[in-house]
Amino acid sequence: MERLIQESKDDPPKLATKLCLICHHMKMKGKENTLPFRVISRYISLHSLPGSADLQFPLGF
Repeated sequence: MERLIQESKDDPPKLATKLCLICHHMKMKGKENTLPFRVISRYISLHSLPGSADLQFPLGF
């Protein structure tokens, strides 16, 4: 995760896209209850990243 952020530090839309794709993939694989999914989805929710409207997050995130 740290490497992903470092690689996309100067390009927030690129980071947002990568994070949303990671969450989407995890959701399709049934991993919504894992800690990595919850951390990434929480970050997306708190920062209102573009593309996050397509994802359905559990209540409280």
